Amino acid sequence: RPFAGAGDISITKAIDQANYNALQVTLEKRPSHGISALAAYTYGKSMGIAEAGDQSAIGNEYVSRGRYYGPTVYSQKHRLTISPTIELPLGRGKAYVNSLPAFVDKLVSGWSANSIMTFFTGEYISPTSNISANVGRVDRNFSNCIGNPMKSSGIHTLTRWFVTSKVVSQ
Repeated sequence: RPFAGAGDISITKAIDQANYNALQVTLEKRPSHGISALAAYTYGKSMGIAEAGDQSAIGNEYVSRGRYYGPTVYSQKHRLTISPTIELPLGRGKAYVNSLPAFVDKLVSGWSANSIMTFFTGEYISPTSNISANVGRVDRNFSNCIGNPMKSSGIHTLTRWFVTSKVVSQ
């Protein structure tokens, strides 16, 4: 080694592509009668090669990187966010506690309650292993199917959901 104290050196470069396509719709209910709301829906798909943005740790000289192209882990087909706001009816001119002294009215009036709720479909996952033959770095090894891993009969359990002998490491 030219520098005795240096460890492994890793070089990372962008060598793959990813894309994202989506339809986005937003609905808004303007404030009236103390209620307003905002809703946003996205129908989308994110495709790429790397899982979780780590493009350097997959593939090898025997397997084309293009074979790993598919939905990324952060791809969510459906995503709905709803944000309602309700003005609390407290204080002068409102339904409750409307006859308070002016200084107390300033404390209790003008409050609102709001919420943000997000619903989305599950994210994609790929079974991987971090066992690496490379010293000093962790490679993400994807599994390869060498046959049909689905059980044809029998009971599925958490420890035996599929035929493990049909799935091998890369």
